[in-house]
Amino acid sequence: MLIGAGCESDDEDDFRADVPSVVLNAFQSNYPKASDVEWEMLGDDYQVDFEIERVDYEAIFSAEGDMLKYKYEISSTELPEAVKKAITTNYGNYQIDDTDILVINKDLYYQVELDGKPDKHLVLNEDGSENASITYWD
Repeated sequence: MLIGAGCESDDEDDFRADVPSVVLNAFQSNYPKASDVEWEMLGDDYQVDFEIERVDYEAIFSAEGDMLKYKYEISSTELPEAVKKAITTNYGNYQIDDTDILVINKDLYYQVELDGKPDKHLVLNEDGSENASITYWD
């Protein structure tokens, strides 16, 4: 269920009407420079897609306004050397497609989508080890 779209829309108030004010306030407090904002229900939580300075972000907030996690796109050149090395060593026949930084409870992870047969979706720790306990957020 799509709840909202573009902050710069003339219908901004209508789109935001279904998002609790505590959630909107938390979002605006964390991301005052966000643009192209779109809200969506995700179970009992609220997922928001937005941009900051041409970088794509996504965040999930609880109905109480707590940010549960967020991610943003990065270039593969911004991956730490340990992560790059692990990918080269373990997935040498694959090409890096998309890369994100994923933050959950202030813990930082790297999400990497690899093109190959079959495609792979990885979540890696900063030291390059794969983290099977964290689900890839598509």
